[in-house]
Amino acid sequence: MTTTRREPFDPAKSDDPVAQKTEWTPASGGGASFRTHGLVVRGERARFRASLGMVSFAGVFFTIGMVFIVVTPRCVTAIEESVNEMEAEAARKRAEADDAVDEIASEAEVEREEKIPIEESTWIIYYPFMGFGVLFAGAGLLFFYRGARPATFHKGAGIYYKGYLPPRRMEDIVPPRAAKLADIHAIQLISEHCSGTGSSPGFTSHELNIVLHDGRRANVIDHGTPDRLRRDAAALGEFLGVPVWDASE
Repeated sequence: MTTTRREPFDPAKSDDPVAQKTEWTPASGGGASFRTHGLVVRGERARFRASLGMVSFAGVFFTIGMVFIVVTPRCVTAIEESVNEMEAEAARKRAEADDAVDEIASEAEVEREEKIPIEESTWIIYYPFMGFGVLFAGAGLLFFYRGARPATFHKGAGIYYKGYLPPRRMEDIVPPRAAKLADIHAIQLISEHCSGTGSSPGFTSHELNIVLHDGRRANVIDHGTPDRLRRDAAALGEFLGVPVWDASE
């Protein structure tokens, strides 16, 4: 069985002046090593929706943060109660060894010692761990809000927009967030190598961009599964009736 080698699109060999005018460097820095979105076509609407991997990625951060937010106060309360009980027991034993007058004074001391404010006894545990939880939960929400944003092509409205809500006014239909479907000239696929941290070798992320008639671009999605990206690009190209310029690796 022979495999046909895919020939990457070369804008220099194209007779389309828009292909020669537009840029062929990444339109959006960074990316992801996994598939973040998948295309769903229904009637007059084609939408890139967040994948299970993207939702899970954001969910892990949010869940870790919420665990710290929920568990930390309970742990601090348990520690505080344990410390109070030990100090109260020690005070009672001291009181038992004193005479009646001293015992009355010691009982008053016990009542004062049984209430140890969290700021004085457990703030070293409470505030750092709660801050850690808030940070992770906030990061999870941010990853979901920004990373899981859908990208919609709506034939009925004649517009493309990226986000949860469509533009309200015609003047808001401006790239890169939105564009008129009639202005879309082609779909562009390009690749970008993203450097890793420390000893990590990094990864390659692949962009799907729309190219307008004037050569401007708008990034639609950017993830690390090229085969799925090409299938989605082909389906989107057919939906819009525009060519796919595949220069990805």
